[in-house]
Amino acid sequence: MHNKYAPPSNLQLSVSGVMQHNISNEGTDFVPQFACNAEGHAVAVWNQSDGEYHYIWAARYAPGAGWSISEQLEDNIGNAFGPHAAINSDGNIMVMWYQDDGTYSNVWVCSFTVGVGWGEPQLLQVY
Repeated sequence: MHNKYAPPSNLQLSVSGVMQHNISNEGTDFVPQFACNAEGHAVAVWNQSDGEYHYIWAARYAPGAGWSISEQLEDNIGNAFGPHAAINSDGNIMVMWYQDDGTYSNVWVCSFTVGVGWGEPQLLQVY
């Protein structure tokens, strides 16, 4: 079996510092995902359980500033799961996840715009 992807030999990435999110409940973190760009901006997203529901959280990394405080991206009733993130060269972020509403698992998105902050979660698709 062979790897189908081999990173270029000149690829360098340095994201320093330790990210510690600001959760003070007894919940559990699940499914962390990480995205970064060539300029050194990064985002980490994960599920956070409060013991009843799972919510989506994110923390951003900016060169020279370090890790942001963790932020809960949604507070809908029902479990949120499967977060994925993308980040462009300017540091703008898009996060996608599934949200169970009791009947369907819907696709939600939330975006972060540099200089503006996190937008409101948007329902993208109802299944």
